[in-house]
Amino acid sequence: MPPAKSIFKSKTAFAGAITAVTGAIGTLRPEAGQWIASHASVLLLTAGLLQILLRKVSHGQVILFPETDGL
Repeated sequence: MPPAKSIFKSKTAFAGAITAVTGAIGTLRPEAGQWIASHASVLLLTAGLLQILLRKVSHGQVILFPETDGL
């Protein structure tokens, strides 16, 4: 099994963060929220497919807090 990597180096986690930021922008900016709402099915389909694709090509475990030596 490949060694674990930090979540901050994970493409899958980054794609999830982009999805979350899109939702936040839609909540905070009404004009953007209207556009996001009118294109929700396309955005969700794209985000879901991207997550599946990245998970298929990703290797190894992702960890939130890597262990540090000497502590």
